Amino acid sequence: MIRFALPPGSSREQVETWLQKQKIEFVFQQDVKADRINDKTIPEIAGLNSCELSGMIRGTIRDAHVDLILPGDIEIYFFFDSNGKMIKHLVYPWVYFL
Repeated sequence: MIRFALPPGSSREQVETWLQKQKIEFVFQQDVKADRINDKTIPEIAGLNSCELSGMIRGTIRDAHVDLILPGDIEIYFFFDSNGKMIKHLVYPWVYFL
């Protein structure tokens, strides 16, 4: 669904408009190294070089039922190049242990 609605080359404005229409909360981050999972930055997990990015958007879908029993969220990251064009997205599910 995301791939068809927001192909590579989409602008930040297009991504933000799509997230608003989907009622997904989001934040733009210039510091692409701030979010980490097990000592890896999110761009590293996505296979990207942080130095080549101008920022990223993190969208969060709360209470997404990512597990049969445990609660969780889904985070969607959109990465932007130096021209402000989206080059890739990453969907990451979070499962919260009780």
